[in-house]
Amino acid sequence: MIALYSEKEGQELLEFARKFLEESFKGGKIPVPDKLHFRQSRGVYVFIKENGKIRGSFGFLKAGYALGDAIARAIYNAAFQSVRAPLIEDDLKNIKIEVHVLNDPVKVVDVMKELDFGNDGLVCRFMTYKSFLLPNIIQEKGLSKIQFIEEACSSAGLPKDYWQNGKVEFHKFRVQSFREI
Repeated sequence: MIALYSEKEGQELLEFARKFLEESFKGGKIPVPDKLHFRQSRGVYVFIKENGKIRGSFGFLKAGYALGDAIARAIYNAAFQSVRAPLIEDDLKNIKIEVHVLNDPVKVVDVMKELDFGNDGLVCRFMTYKSFLLPNIIQEKGLSKIQFIEEACSSAGLPKDYWQNGKVEFHKFRVQSFREI
C-alpha cells in the first residue's frame, strides 16, 4: 500500500464519491472540493458493493484527470454504466463505496522477481488483450503469487499460463485504498 493521503483525506474522497452519486440520482452534480488532494492527477478505481458483492466498478489505471474528476467519472460509470444491474436510488442505503488511488504503472521485466506480492497491483498486456488487478484480490481469493499472475492472464482473456512464454508485458503499481464502513 502507498500512503499518498491521510485517513482524513481518504474519508473526504469517499464522502465526495457518495455525495456525487446521490446528486446524480437527482439529475444534479456537486462541485469537486477545492483542496489539493482533489486536484492531483492520479489513477483511481472505484467499487460499489452490496452485501460484499460487486455491483459496479470503474476506473482509470493511469493519471489522466484530477483525482476529484476521476472519482466523479468512475462512480458515475460504476453506478449507471455497469454490465451488472445499474443502481436505482433505493440501492443507496445498501451499498458501500471503495475508492482505490493508484500510482502510475511501472514496467517489469521479470514478473516473478520484481512483483512485490501483496503490495503491487498488476497489469497484464499482450497485443489487444489487457487486464489489471488490484492487490486486494490476493486476500479476497487467497491467491499465491503464481495464481495472482495467472489470474491477470485469465482476466485479459489469455490462457492462465501464458505469462511463461515471455511475450506478455507486465506493469506493477501501488494502491492506497479507502472503504466505507
